[in-house]
Amino acid sequence: MKHSFTLIELILVVLIMGLIYSLAIGRFYSKENLKIDNIANLKESLLLFKEKEDDKITFVLYDNCNKNAVLINDALTYENIDFDIFDELVIYDLDTYLNPKIKDYPNILLKGKSYDVCFKFTIYPNGSNDSYIVKNDSKYYVFKPYFEELKIVKTLDKAIETFLEKDLLPGPGTYYENE
Repeated sequence: MKHSFTLIELILVVLIMGLIYSLAIGRFYSKENLKIDNIANLKESLLLFKEKEDDKITFVLYDNCNKNAVLINDALTYENIDFDIFDELVIYDLDTYLNPKIKDYPNILLKGKSYDVCFKFTIYPNGSNDSYIVKNDSKYYVFKPYFEELKIVKTLDKAIETFLEKDLLPGPGTYYENE
C-alpha cells in the first residue's frame, strides 16, 4: 500500500514554510538597516519604507548635509539612514523662463528645532515624485514628476532638454488637430 500526503498536510507544510520565510526575511530587511546607496536608486530605496498604499514618503538631507531623515506623512519616522553623503550635490529647478536656478529649500522643523535643508525628495501617495535636476559627480540626474524612470545625462543642457520633454502631450496627427 502506497502512502501519500493529504491535502491538509501539504497546506500545513506550505504555511509553516511561509511563516519561517517571512520571519527570516523580516529580520534581514529591517527598515533600520536599509541603506540608500546613491542618488540613482533613491526612489526605489524610499519605496521600501512605504507601510500603507497612501503614504507620503520624504527623504531629507539637513544640517549642512550631515544628517538625514525619512518622514512618512510628514512625521519623522527614521533618522540617520545609512546614506552615502555626496560631494558637490547641486539641485536645479527651472524658473519662469526655463532657465536653470539652484533650488533653495525652506528650513525644516524636526523635534522642535529648525534646520537648513540641502536636499529633499518626496514620493506622493499617487506614486508621483518631486521633479528637478540633481548634479552629482559630474552627472546630471533628471527626476521627472510622474511615472517616468530617472534619466542620467552628462551636461546641464541635455538635462534641461530631457526635463522638458513633453511626451505626454498630443503630437501632430492626433485627433486634436481636427477639432
